Amino acid sequence: MLKAGESVRHELGAARRAYLVVASGRIEVNGEPVGPLDGVAIAKVAAAQISALEDSELVMVDAG
Repeated sequence: MLKAGESVRHELGAARRAYLVVASGRIEVNGEPVGPLDGVAIAKVAAAQISALEDSELVMVDAG
C-alpha cells in the first residue's frame, strides 16, 4: 500500500520484466498515470518509479 504522496523505486535491470496491477487508487508509473484495476507491463527499463496520487493498493509480480 502506498499513501497519497508516497513514492517507491523498484529496481528491475534492463533485462527483467514486471507486471503491476492497481487494486485501488491512482498512481503514476515512470510518469504515466494508472487507475484502479489497470495493469501495466514494465519491461526494458532499469527501474520503475511508482508514485501514489491517492491512497493505493498495488500488486506487483517480478516476472524475471
